[in-house]
Amino acid sequence: MLRIALALCIAAVLATPAQAYLSDTHQLFPPEPVEGQSVSLSTTGYMPDGCWSIDYDVDCAIDGFDITVTFHTVDNWQPGQACVTIVLPLEAFCTFDNLARGTYHVTVIEDRTSPRNPSDDVYEFDFVVLKGVAEEQSNWSTLKARFRE
Repeated sequence: MLRIALALCIAAVLATPAQAYLSDTHQLFPPEPVEGQSVSLSTTGYMPDGCWSIDYDVDCAIDGFDITVTFHTVDNWQPGQACVTIVLPLEAFCTFDNLARGTYHVTVIEDRTSPRNPSDDVYEFDFVVLKGVAEEQSNWSTLKARFRE
């Protein structure tokens, strides 16, 4: 009886479709960007087995205050094929130059081609680009000059 239960559990795990996973882990460089700076964005995830391949050509697009990062994955699994269970890390890395002050909305998309799990994985987050230090110093200098008059 125990062998049958164990066999059923193993069969259930093997029948579960493997899919890539985006973690909602991202990093900004610098962590608190100011206007005019270049901002680099890194996001991570992983592939659960050896049947997946990753296209390292990452699409980075910006339209106003909306940023889209897309990377493409392909599941090469075929019916009846076994895939070696290994964890393949993936990372998308983009750099954007001279960002204006404001709140940016980032959408990270794993565009997948898969017979087991064709749904794309998406996660979103926001970050803020702050006022530049030079502008703050200029405003302070103007204020000081008014009190000296």
